[in-house]
Amino acid sequence: MNDMTATILAKSDQINASDLIGAPRTITVKEVRIKAGDDQPVSILIEGDSKAFRPCKGVRRLLVRVWGPDASKYIGQSMTIFCDPKVTWAGKEEGGIRVSHMTGLSEKIVEYMRTSRAATKPYQILPLTAPKATDKEDRAAKWADGFIGEIEASRDLDELMALQNKYTERLAELKEKRAELRQRIDDAAQARASSLAGEKRAEPDMVEGFSDEKADIFD
Repeated sequence: MNDMTATILAKSDQINASDLIGAPRTITVKEVRIKAGDDQPVSILIEGDSKAFRPCKGVRRLLVRVWGPDASKYIGQSMTIFCDPKVTWAGKEEGGIRVSHMTGLSEKIVEYMRTSRAATKPYQILPLTAPKATDKEDRAAKWADGFIGEIEASRDLDELMALQNKYTERLAELKEKRAELRQRIDDAAQARASSLAGEKRAEPDMVEGFSDEKADIFD
C-alpha cells in the first residue's frame, strides 16, 4: 500500500482538521496548558506527538461535561478525534475537529456543537476503552526496571555515576516520553547515592537526578 496520508498533513505545531481527513486518531492526554485570553486558550499535549490538540469551544464544553472542569485530571484520558468536513469558517466549508469516542463514558451521549454561526449539529460520542500500552512502552518499562536493578547493585558512588554517563541519552528520551519511568529511576538513584554516602552528603549530580541529553530508546 502506498499511503498518501503523510503527504497531506498541514505544516503546523497543532493538529488541524485537514490532518484527520480519512484518518481519525485516538489520542491520549499528556498535559493540558491553559492561556486565558488567547483565541485558542487550551493546548492539549498528547502522547507520541509533538503537535498539540487545540480544541474549539464546543469540544472544550464536551471535555468539561465528560471529564470535569479540572484539566489536571485529564492526564491519561483518551479520545478519538476526526474531521467533520461540513464545519464552516467565514462562510466556507473548511472542516473542523470533532470527537467520536472518549474514555470516562459508560454509555453513548449526544453533544450539540456549532457547525457555523447559525447552525448546530448533534454529535454522538461513544465510550472508548483506554488504549493498552504499546510494545515500545512495554520495552521502555522493562528497560527502566533493569536499570533500577543496576542502580541498586552499585557498589560505590563512582560506579553509580558511571551508569549515568553510560546511559545519558537513553535517560533523556525516557524523561521526554515516559516521565513516570524517569522519575522512578531518579528516585532510585537518589536513594542509592544517599545510602552509599552514609553520613556524608551524596554528590549533587546524583541527588538532583540524571542529566538530560536526548536520544531514542523506543526505536
